[in-house]
Amino acid sequence: MSRMNRRGRYYSNPNPVNTSRQVSEQQDEMVLRAQQLDERVESGAQCRVRFFNAAAGYGDLMVQVDNKTVSDKLAFGGITSYDMIDEGYQMVTITMLNQPQSIILSKRMPFRNCANTTAAIINTATGIDILMINDSGCRTSSENMACFRVANLSYTSPALDVILENGNPVFEDIRFKQVTEYKQAVPEEYNFNVMLTRETETIKTDSMDVILPEQPVEEGGYPGENEAAYAYFFEEFEPQKRYTAFIIGNRNYEPTLRVETIEAE
Repeated sequence: MSRMNRRGRYYSNPNPVNTSRQVSEQQDEMVLRAQQLDERVESGAQCRVRFFNAAAGYGDLMVQVDNKTVSDKLAFGGITSYDMIDEGYQMVTITMLNQPQSIILSKRMPFRNCANTTAAIINTATGIDILMINDSGCRTSSENMACFRVANLSYTSPALDVILENGNPVFEDIRFKQVTEYKQAVPEEYNFNVMLTRETETIKTDSMDVILPEQPVEEGGYPGENEAAYAYFFEEFEPQKRYTAFIIGNRNYEPTLRVETIEAE
């Protein structure tokens, strides 16, 4: 049956039987998911998680999950080892150790499907929060390749590009809280620049699918070569290893923008 709305247009009246059935199915699905999670918790399922302090301006932090202290002093830019945390909802408490010492986050969080995860402590408009980053997903077609990706965890940064010293773009237009996909990299030494994202029409070449050792700069240079980079970093990749370059800090004020490259275990 159709009815007329206030604008004089007809619309179909939803079948109350079908609507009721859909709601019931959704509720059943939610119950099933909760039961499955409870079963995993009861069976001793655990997550493998490490915490990374990307919260600029808070100094050293103490990190606790329920009654367990994961780190009693996690410096800005520091990361813990992977720790085993029971799956399910856990209370995460983060305390700022600088004077005056205070709890800056107390949040009940779901831990599930986190076989290898980095819990990044990040700045927000109202304080801090936690961004869960999956450390899996590295796929190499050869045992002689490494994997590399970039995560922009700088709350105050604009969109950024990561380019090789010769100007070849590796990752482009990386926004806050964005984590790129892994790319294969030929094991070698590399120099990277973190630059303001260029307009699409000014990019000289497409981002490379496989990161290769640097080649000489072509005649004519590249867009932005005379501009100062926001940050520089050097890395030496080894075969069969996974690397994440975390961009942290602030643009134009302390602590300034910098990059911490960390290997996944």
